[in-house]
Amino acid sequence: MAKEFPKVSFVIIDSVVELPNVRIDRLQGAGGQLPGRHDGGAWPARRGKVGFVGGMDIPLIRSFQCGYEQGAKYANPKVEVIAER
Repeated sequence: MAKEFPKVSFVIIDSVVELPNVRIDRLQGAGGQLPGRHDGGAWPARRGKVGFVGGMDIPLIRSFQCGYEQGAKYANPKVEVIAER
């Protein structure tokens, strides 16, 4: 799309496109926000709880978890996120 519309500015997250109208953004935790928002608004969250299983305690997973929790709270401010890494 950036090639087709050279006068439009684009942002790409966690990838590389070498064009003058594309800016690269590395948003830590952003990947977890969308699933968190989904789960926070899903049926189980109406009961007040959702779960997160990260698998490993490493910076990438902690960052994803942070985004997940923020997304879940955005969709349902009263939801409790039960997390395990």
